[in-house]
Amino acid sequence: MKQKPGSPHISRFAAVAVTALICSSGETASAHSAPASESNAIQQIERYCSKSWQTAHMPRDEWNDSTQQVLAELLERIPRERLTAAIGASASEERRELNRSIWRIVKRWVRRQRHAPLEDFDTPGVVDDQSSRVDDQIEQVLRVASTQLSDQQRRIIELLKEGLTVAEIAGRMDLTPSRISNEKHRAIKQIRRYLCDAA
Repeated sequence: MKQKPGSPHISRFAAVAVTALICSSGETASAHSAPASESNAIQQIERYCSKSWQTAHMPRDEWNDSTQQVLAELLERIPRERLTAAIGASASEERRELNRSIWRIVKRWVRRQRHAPLEDFDTPGVVDDQSSRVDDQIEQVLRVASTQLSDQQRRIIELLKEGLTVAEIAGRMDLTPSRISNEKHRAIKQIRRYLCDAA
């Protein structure tokens, strides 16, 4: 089937999203002691989010709104008193929820890159259809690029997508965190190389 005009453009956004999300997934918070209060936890979550937005090449003027959206989604899923665990305990379910929220926000940002040309259309379902296509392409890029990876690297990427941290993946795969981190970065290089060759 002939590729529609504009599809390569969407694919580039999908490729950026995949590599950015993998880069930011599983990262630990900056080297700070565990948050002693809710306000400290929020500040550290904001820094954690900012690092993710930077990795995803999101415009800086969107960082604040995106971070507030992450906090809002996080508070819908965990009690306020558990915010400290989201940033202070890298192996916690709360951290996984934080990583999932960041993943969702970046995916939404990728979708919005395709919405601007559609602003003049008043057809129900057009934007939703475009959003679904971008989601499908993100998954497709990841699936195809993953063929360049070892079984171990593919497993690591899948666990990162689920929101697990490097430490959690190490425990689940019975490997050291440093080994997981090294394999993660090798996988990122392989995916980037594949995407560059395919461009």
